[in-house]
Amino acid sequence: MKRTTRHHSTLVFGSVTLMILLTGLAHSQEREESQVEILKGAGQPIEDVDVDAQQVAELIVRQTNEFREAQGRGPVKTNSKLAATAQTFADYMARTDRYGHRADGNRPADRASEHDYQYCIVAENIAYRYNSAGTETEALADKFVQGWKDSPGHRENMLDRDVRETGVAVAVSKETSHWYAVQMFGRPKSDAIEFQIANHADKEVGYSMGEKSFQLPPRYTRTHMSCRLAPVKFDFPGKSGEADAQVQPKTGDHFSIEEDENELRVKKEKE
Repeated sequence: MKRTTRHHSTLVFGSVTLMILLTGLAHSQEREESQVEILKGAGQPIEDVDVDAQQVAELIVRQTNEFREAQGRGPVKTNSKLAATAQTFADYMARTDRYGHRADGNRPADRASEHDYQYCIVAENIAYRYNSAGTETEALADKFVQGWKDSPGHRENMLDRDVRETGVAVAVSKETSHWYAVQMFGRPKSDAIEFQIANHADKEVGYSMGEKSFQLPPRYTRTHMSCRLAPVKFDFPGKSGEADAQVQPKTGDHFSIEEDENELRVKKEKE
């Protein structure tokens, strides 16, 4: 990779998302980059004496929440286990100058689990910056955040509607003066949305959530534990076109499919 000249900075970014969708059995969906870069510097490293690493992390969290608010998203709060996960990985990349989501041989979700984060969703943004002239705290945070905002995959993680928590860390390499940043997002397993659908009719009924489709036989009940707030769209037998009914489940909801004079309806059962 081409090195930069004095007073010029370059950012390199990577993003990954892992989600578990539980529907009786567990299914996983993953986007991941497995490339690893090994960085080597030439000459004397420059010490960024004006950078406060903890403040950089705090600024990244604050700017990310400002960005989420501007885009109609709720804030994410710092989780100590995600922050520890981010710090451990940032320190590893800084110590080894190996860069990539699997630079240490593990996935982001593996690292979160090692820090006892029980996840429903885990997402990770990473980046590194090299600058022979050094930099300042606020400028470093600004560049990391802006770079992620300008990249579709990282932007998607930053604006994920269903994540609730974050953990951010940065670390600097003593060998190359490269700054490494790790931004974790998560939704804990305890915040999974659990609801039931019971088919009280004499016909099999189909329905979908997001990109997944299901069939529910007569007199069967299915319990869903979902990480994402997706509406449930029903497709009743003998009909075509738009969804015949749609509901937006919340934790604890119980829906029943009833048949009345050969007409199928979805009812929300009272708690």
